[in-house]
Amino acid sequence: MFDLSNRLVTLRKKERKTQQDVAHYVGVSTAAVSKWETNQSYPDLSVLPKLATYFNCSIDDLLGYEPQMSKEHIQQLYMRLANDFQQKPFDEVYAEIQNIIKEYYACFPLLMQISVLLLNYTQLAGERTKEILSLAESLCIRIQQQSSDLRLLQLCRSLQAQIALIKNEPQQVIALFGEEVEAYAGNDLVLASAYLQLQQGDKAEETYQISLFQKIVSNVFILANYLQMQLQDEERFQETVERGFGLIRLFQLDTLHINSCISMYIGAAQGYTIQGRMDAAFEALQRYLHVIEQTPFPITLHGDDYFNKVDEWLLRELDLGQTMPRDEASLRQSLLDIVEKNPMFEPLKQDARYQVLVSNLTHMLGVNA
Repeated sequence: MFDLSNRLVTLRKKERKTQQDVAHYVGVSTAAVSKWETNQSYPDLSVLPKLATYFNCSIDDLLGYEPQMSKEHIQQLYMRLANDFQQKPFDEVYAEIQNIIKEYYACFPLLMQISVLLLNYTQLAGERTKEILSLAESLCIRIQQQSSDLRLLQLCRSLQAQIALIKNEPQQVIALFGEEVEAYAGNDLVLASAYLQLQQGDKAEETYQISLFQKIVSNVFILANYLQMQLQDEERFQETVERGFGLIRLFQLDTLHINSCISMYIGAAQGYTIQGRMDAAFEALQRYLHVIEQTPFPITLHGDDYFNKVDEWLLRELDLGQTMPRDEASLRQSLLDIVEKNPMFEPLKQDARYQVLVSNLTHMLGVNA
């Protein structure tokens, strides 16, 4: 939004100039300047450069126009829109998002988070799902074409791949990432060593911690997804489960990173159900229930006593900081739905243990089954 009238008043008073001074410099009447400052009229476009020169500012600053949004503002806007999706009609929130995109079309961190937001709430889009995915994809393409931020470009490519999977376009994913897994280069270790040579021990420790934290969490997610490849081999499936559970236990991920634990426990429970190993399925679901029971809401990304550098890094590096990318109400509902509405658990639903588990989960989350 433009705020020329207030900006003119502010700049003029800051420079201790009168309306007559401004009028004389730009070649208009004092009455014209008065009308600009009271929002009764606007200066001609040819006058704007003269005004900007007079006040030694950019035209954007003169107009009160901010094409970029701060990280804090992006976080606040994201969470407000996420909450609006739960409380207002989808089309109303979507219309506001479209206006925000037009106003901040050059603010690439914001466009990135808008893409994430749209992806997280496509389940509400109904018949407009294809349109929503296309918009999110187009924003990613714009970022790739216009931004020089390497971190943002990497995140953008990952998001594009997720969109391609939702659209059932696996070949697009391969085109984005290539056909082979890249060899681990160890850049994080080299960077930490560089900090040590510079005698910047804190930065070296942070680099080691962040690298370790991300790789452990990533490996649990990988193991959870790898389970689906082992369904026909119960012995290998069991070994994969034990390794995943072992990582969770070793690094106390039950309290450190709930999402990775959910992925592992639900993946294990689904696999056991398919294999007909119902007792093991319920044991995995009980682990899931235990995670929910001890998780404080609202859920945040965070470190712990061991990973004591993670919190500061999250706040500094992530556009959403420690905030989860979904509002609390829909997150609570999804934590119930992943069990209660999961078609993979259909064989369990006549078992009293399942009914008790869903009842307990519903109570813990404070939502309706």
